[in-house]
Amino acid sequence: MWVPGTACRTSEVCKGLSWFSCVPIHVAHAALSYVRARGGGRIVQVFTHGGHAACAGGFLCSAGTFGIEGFMEALAEEVAPFGIGVTIVEPGTAGR
Repeated sequence: MWVPGTACRTSEVCKGLSWFSCVPIHVAHAALSYVRARGGGRIVQVFTHGGHAACAGGFLCSAGTFGIEGFMEALAEEVAPFGIGVTIVEPGTAGR
């Protein structure tokens, strides 16, 4: 959703952030259950470079990506003692 942040209602922002943030967290939790059962492994999260640079009109993507990056970095520290690694891949902008 590429719109100015000032043009959205709070409810729309919350709904958008839910999509950008909660879905990857659910996937990570599902993967974590599988990797733990195997006794170790690696979880790889792939998303845009929005976790490094915000841009006008892309506030939902940027805010969600910043949040996911923070979640994955914290998760990496929490699961490292169990032999589970976490890799964040941010390949950059996507072209047309």
